Amino acid sequence: MFKKRLLTYSGCHHPPPVRDAPALEVEDLCAQYERSGVAALRDIGLRVERGERVALVGPNGAGKSTLLKVVANLLPMRSGRAAIFGHPVGTCHHRVSFLPQRSELDWRFPVNVERLITAGRYVHMGWLRRPASADRELVARSIELLQLDHLRERQIGDLSGGQQQRAILARTLVQNAELLLLDEPLNAVDARTRGIITDVLVRLKEEGKTVLMATHDIGRLESDFDQAVFLVDGRQVDGPPNQPPPGILS
Repeated sequence: MFKKRLLTYSGCHHPPPVRDAPALEVEDLCAQYERSGVAALRDIGLRVERGERVALVGPNGAGKSTLLKVVANLLPMRSGRAAIFGHPVGTCHHRVSFLPQRSELDWRFPVNVERLITAGRYVHMGWLRRPASADRELVARSIELLQLDHLRERQIGDLSGGQQQRAILARTLVQNAELLLLDEPLNAVDARTRGIITDVLVRLKEEGKTVLMATHDIGRLESDFDQAVFLVDGRQVDGPPNQPPPGILS
């Protein structure tokens, strides 16, 4: 039994992964929009093995972002079950890293790129500690990987859309989580940013990281993902509407 933490990131010990448990297992999950009470997800079930890359595919409003937020413990479940490495959602924050859509962040907040990315280490540091040398090294590595070296002192509100996307992905990576939840990381970005992020996704696979990624692009499912989960109106379907399911589902 683990004591309830007073602060979300308080440096408390976390339970180890359950042996042989998948990275993520969801059964009969239902969720609703808090303000309206309208069902957002109904009877969702999926299993993501460790090291897999899984695509969440569907149109706007299909429930992709909602599912990612439930797994990230940012939205409550109405019913059902979700386990991360064998433990209930929210038990081990440090093993899960969430990349929100760029439009959900307040880019007017007065912080530079390096400090934004450093915030990804708070889950390990706690809110009240200063970054140690190991934290600073991970931040520097993420800045280099996302090609943001020349922008580290730039205020985040002065970045282009593609630069902002790379900055929040760097913040996600610096957490060094085992399960990454990525909400449309390639949506509305320039060609350079798309290439950089695509290279990062390949690297994550080589490192054995588990990725659950929301995407509209069905053209590269077979080459870039191990499996795909299709959502329409908050429900799972067998394939994209009016299109046959890709071979990875056969």
